[in-house]
Amino acid sequence: MQLRFKHSELSPHQAPPPERYREMDEKGHEGTETITEIDPPRHLAFTWGSSEVVFDLAPRGDKVLLTLTHRKLPNREEMVGVSGGWHTHLEILVERAHGRTPPAFWDIFRRIDGRYEERVPR
Repeated sequence: MQLRFKHSELSPHQAPPPERYREMDEKGHEGTETITEIDPPRHLAFTWGSSEVVFDLAPRGDKVLLTLTHRKLPNREEMVGVSGGWHTHLEILVERAHGRTPPAFWDIFRRIDGRYEERVPR
């Protein structure tokens, strides 16, 4: 599968990226990954480089619980960075699901940046 995203395209609102993400933000991300498991519409797992991303959906009354797992990350630095990125992407998804226009990706990211540095064990 083709995985493509560019943070500046996720909202009409714009904010500059932190310097450490400037180059990635300008280029976006593109990759060819492999779907490793699929059970539509409840489960999807795919490779992301040497790691694996899993999405699971489960009914919860009139709502749906989305569980995201990103595993096999090579080191703590990747775990911290990926956690903040997924947190931001999921917050944008919640806004879209409620019919709202989300804030700029990097505004959300700045608000939560540093939280996972404290949460991910050393």
